[in-house]
Formats: sequence, C-alpha cells, structure tokens
Amino acid sequence: GSDWIKLLVTGAFESVGDDPRNVAFSPEELRAAVDEANRHGLPVAVHAHATEGIRQAVAAGVRSIEHGTYVDDETLHEMARRGTFMVPTVYVGDFYSGGDSGSDKLRAQAKNDEYFKHGRADFLARILRAHKYGVKLVIGLDLGAGIAAPELYAKEFAVFVEAGIPPMAAIQAGTRVAAELLRWDNR
Repeated sequence: GSDWIKLLVTGAFESVGDDPRNVAFSPEELRAAVDEANRHGLPVAVHAHATEGIRQAVAAGVRSIEHGTYVDDETLHEMARRGTFMVPTVYVGDFYSGGDSGSDKLRAQAKNDEYFKHGRADFLARILRAHKYGVKLVIGLDLGAGIAAPELYAKEFAVFVEAGIPPMAAIQAGTRVAAELLRWDNR
C-alpha cells in the first residue's frame, strides 16, 4: 500500500551518531532497491547529503534527492540529464539554527550549527547551479507534519530566492514542479 519508497542513503545533520558525509548503501544495494520499487511502480526518494551517495542514487535511477547538500557539478549535470528531482530542504537547518525555533532544539545541535555557520552559503550556491543546469528543483521543508507551523513552509521559497533563483522559478518549484515530482501533474 505504499506510494513511495524513501531510503536514507547517507547520514544526517540533525541526528546523533552519524555523519552526513557517510554513505550507507553500496551501488548494488541501491540498484536492487530501485529495481524492486520500480517493479511495483513505486518511485524512490533518497535522503542524501554526501556527494558519493547522491551520485550512486542518481545512477541507480531514483526519482528524487532529498537534500543534496554536497552534490558536485558532475552529478548535477547527470541529474538534469536524467530528470532527477532535487528537494534541498534548506530551511530545516535555518529553523534549527535558532532563528525561528530557538537554539538547542536538537540532540545534534552543534553539528547543525556548524553547517549553518560554515556550509549553508556553499549549499545555496550549489542550488543555484542546479537551477542553471536545469535540475528540477522542488520546495520542501523536512520538518514533518505537526512539528512546524504551516506558515514556516513558505520560508523555503524565500531561501530559494536568497540562493539567486528567480521568484517565479521558486513559485514553480513549490507548485508545478512539485506536482510533477509527485506525479500529480493532472491535479
């Protein structure tokens, strides 16, 4: 009865005991998971920050990369060529940095704060390059239902514009392109 399969291909920023640059699956495991999901007509989304994890997931044929923090230009070009979507979810790091939620909300607060201070600007530059290369960018927040007030979801639009993406492209990322990712083009 699932609509999607989501794999956590790399570590994360907001969890204790892992590193967002670590890769958790081999290329063969990813390919097997994607092949099996495709056999059932299910799209695969992957949580991936690390360059190698993103590269392997794109090669395996996933539908979307959730995050993509350390994606390189070669992989961005391949994503554009294959039509792989990217849902950066930048604002989740902003939320936990203390701006809207207050600091010290995470057990891994230091890891998130380090990213916010020293990695966020580089990630925004990667998102702009993704846009310029033709990667299908989608607005997403990654805060989960019931955790954040609904109006916080709109802040990801502002983050896209901050990255240099034209406002209309940001609006499309949260509407038309998001619907395409979900296969809801006809809704």
